[in-house]
Amino acid sequence: MTDAGIEAYRFSISWSRILPNGRGAVNPKGLIYYKNVINEIVKRGIRLHVNLHHLDLPQILQDEYGGWLSPNIVDDFKEYADICFKEFGDQVSHWTTIVEPNVYAVGGYDSGIFAPARCSYPFGRTNCTAGNSTTEPYIAVHNMLLAHAKVVNLYRTKYQNNQNGQIGMNFYSFWVYPTSNSSDDIEAAQRVFDFQFGWSGVNVKGYFAWSFIDIFEYLNGYKSSCGLYHVDFADELRLRTPKLSARWYSNFLKSDSKAVGIIERSDLQHMFRLSQ
Repeated sequence: MTDAGIEAYRFSISWSRILPNGRGAVNPKGLIYYKNVINEIVKRGIRLHVNLHHLDLPQILQDEYGGWLSPNIVDDFKEYADICFKEFGDQVSHWTTIVEPNVYAVGGYDSGIFAPARCSYPFGRTNCTAGNSTTEPYIAVHNMLLAHAKVVNLYRTKYQNNQNGQIGMNFYSFWVYPTSNSSDDIEAAQRVFDFQFGWSGVNVKGYFAWSFIDIFEYLNGYKSSCGLYHVDFADELRLRTPKLSARWYSNFLKSDSKAVGIIERSDLQHMFRLSQ
């Protein structure tokens, strides 16, 4: 990341890795793992944007009371978040409570293509064995919003004065975040948003490329090679090799914005073509 010129990094913490039972006893190895990751990144001057939940729920809570379909999950999510804030919050600049709750609700409780794969005819795209596509997506999102509100209140009343972080919820698969880009870079990013989403007037402060390295992809496992850096999963050391898109992106980040100019449609197509 340092070589590439990355200023901020977004990643998710696994609830199950911190609390294998969903609540109660903390897994010390999980804390050590994430502290090692966080310390190495922060040591290099890279800001951390951490997601508390991204399509990743302890199975035991799903089995016990139905996961996000039960209001019981609100307090359990608060307990998990409290641990993360306490253990990692002094080095995290931005927290996201739940990533894409809308997508999670549709995929998990309407179409059934995501876990917990609940749906009902004729809405489901899979052969779900249980679920109700007309009600459960709304129940799940309702409980996610309640959990989000409770965690935000927890953070603001207990941690924010000491940790100086920010907290929010993310409804979309792209990210806008504060950074120190120049006005010309911001204009370039704005062009991307105008081009891709048809938006105007959005105060774009930065951009996260997804993904930085080849990683586990929710629907395709490790078969999808979508990162800027190739990862050799057959090598126990997980050797990383920059793709042409990584070099292009790094040059873009390191170049003077006036020399780079505005990102045009052809630039985007070139970058994504190189990442294949």
